[in-house]
Amino acid sequence: MLALNSTINAINLQRNKLGQEGTLLISEALKKNRAIKLIDLSANNIKHNGAEPLVELININSTLQSIDISSNAIGSLSAKKLAEALTGNCSILRINLSNNNILEEGASALGKMLAINSVITNLNISDNKLGTVGAENLIKGLKTNSVLRELIISENQLDLDTAKLLSEYLKSSPLERINISKNPLTPQGFSLILEALKDNTSIQSIDLADIATIDNAVAQSISNLFKNNSTISSVSLRRNKMKDESIGIIAEGLILNKSISSLDLYETEFGLMDIQPFLQVLQMNSSITSLNLSGNKIGTRMPELTQMLTHNTSITDLDLSDNNCEDLGGIAIAQVLKENSTIKSINVKGNEMGPSTALEMAEMFKLNSTLTALDFTETISQKGATALLEALEFNSTIIQLRLKHNLELAAYQAILSRIGLIIRKNSINHKLIHSDVSEVSSGKLKIEKSSTLNVLTGTLGFGQIHLSFQNDLLIITPRNSSSISLIENIPFDEISVDLIKKLKFSQEPLTAQSPSILIVKHSSLCSKLLLTRSEDHSYLAHWVSYQKNKTQTWETN
Repeated sequence: MLALNSTINAINLQRNKLGQEGTLLISEALKKNRAIKLIDLSANNIKHNGAEPLVELININSTLQSIDISSNAIGSLSAKKLAEALTGNCSILRINLSNNNILEEGASALGKMLAINSVITNLNISDNKLGTVGAENLIKGLKTNSVLRELIISENQLDLDTAKLLSEYLKSSPLERINISKNPLTPQGFSLILEALKDNTSIQSIDLADIATIDNAVAQSISNLFKNNSTISSVSLRRNKMKDESIGIIAEGLILNKSISSLDLYETEFGLMDIQPFLQVLQMNSSITSLNLSGNKIGTRMPELTQMLTHNTSITDLDLSDNNCEDLGGIAIAQVLKENSTIKSINVKGNEMGPSTALEMAEMFKLNSTLTALDFTETISQKGATALLEALEFNSTIIQLRLKHNLELAAYQAILSRIGLIIRKNSINHKLIHSDVSEVSSGKLKIEKSSTLNVLTGTLGFGQIHLSFQNDLLIITPRNSSSISLIENIPFDEISVDLIKKLKFSQEPLTAQSPSILIVKHSSLCSKLLLTRSEDHSYLAHWVSYQKNKTQTWETN
C-alpha cells in the first residue's frame, strides 16, 4: 500500500513493535514512495540491524522531510551509518535520534555530518550518553553549520569543559531554539551558557530546566540575559532550585525585559523566598503572557501574589497548581478573577481548596467574561463542583472545565446530567465544552434535544467520547477509536441481543434523522453505550457491558 500511495503524506507507526523485520518492510515500501514526507518510527525496538534498511532509505528517498527514530536502541555504529547517509541527503529537514545510546562515536559522526549538511534545521539527540569527546566533536561540527535552527541536547551529562565549548558556539549561533535541560552542570557551567546567550541575536526559545542550583551568581547571569537579549520570547527555568537573593536579582532583569512572553518557574522553590521583588515584575512587566508558578509552595502568600495580578494586563495563561494555597489562596484567586479582564486560562489543581473557594469561584463565573479554561483537578468537593456547574449557566465564555478526581461515582452521574442541561441552556452554542470527569466506570447521562450544534467532550470509563447535537440527531463518537457505529432506526421495545449482534459498525457519517437508539461499540472493550430516545424526545444513555462467550447475559450498570 505504501509503495503505491500518492495521497498520504504522513505516517505514525510509533510503539508498534516493528522490530527489524517490520522496519525492513516499511523501508522497502518507502523507497518507491514519493508522497510521504513525515514518518514516526519511534519506540519500535529497531536496534542496530533494523537501522540498516533506514540507512538505505535515506540514501535513496528524496521526499522524506521529517523522520523520528527515537527510543530504538540503534547504537553508535548505526548512528554513524545514518550520519554518513544524512551527509548527502538533500530533503530531510528534521530528525529525532533521542534515546538511542549513540555514545561518543555516534555523536562524533553527527558532528562531521553537520559540518557539511546544509539542509537539516531541527535535530534532537537528547539522552544519548554523548560523552565529553562526542559532545566536543558535535559542537565543532555545529560551528560551521549555518542552517540548524533547533537543537535538543538534553540529558547528556554535559560537563564543564563541554559547557565552555557550547557557550562559545552559542554566542553567534543561528539557533532559534535550544534545549539543554537535565544536564547537571555546575553553577559555573550554567553561568557560562547564560552569558553566551546574552549576546545571541537569533535565539528565541531556551529550555534550561533542571540544570543547577540558581545561586546569586547564576541569578545575575540570568538577569543579564533578560536585560540585554531582545529576541528571546520563551524561557524555562523549571526545577532549578533558587537560593539566597536569586529571585530578587532575576526580577531586576525581568522588569526591564520587553521580549519574553512565556516564563516557566515550575518547582524552583520560588515560594520559599521573599517574593516581593517578583510582585513588582507582575505589576511592571507588560510582555509576559504565559506564566508557570506551579509547585512552588506559595501557600498563605498567594493573596499577595494575586493582588498584583489585579493590575497586570498582559498575562493570559497562568498556572498556580500544587501550591498548598488551600481556601485562603483560592478565595484570593477567585476575587482577582472578578476584576482581571486578561487571564483566559488558569490552573489551580492540587491545591486542596474547600467549599468556600468553589462558591467564590462560582460567583466569579457570573461576573468574569474573559476566562475560557479552568483546571480544578484534585481541588474541590462535590458541593463545590456542583456550585461551579450551576454558575456555568450564567457564564458565556468558559469552554473548558476540568474536575478530574474530585468526586465519587454518584456525584459524577449527577454532574453529567447537569452538564447536559447546561449545554442546552447555555449561550455558548457552536463552541466546545471540555469537562474532564474521568474515573467513571458506569453512569447515566440525560441530554435534552437541541436544534443547534453543541458539543461535549468527556472521559467516561473506557476512554474519551465526543457527543454532539445536529438538528434532532445526537452523535456519539469514541475518540481515539476506529469504531464508530451506524444509527439504526429501531424502536426500543424491539431491541434484543440477537439484533444488537447483527448491527453493523463502520466509519461512515451518521445520517439517520430521528433515531430511537444509538449503539456505540468501543473497539478494545466488551462494552457498549446504549442511547435511547424517550417519549419527550430526550436521549437517555446507558452503559451496557457483557461477558465474553456469554452473549445472552447482559449486565446494565
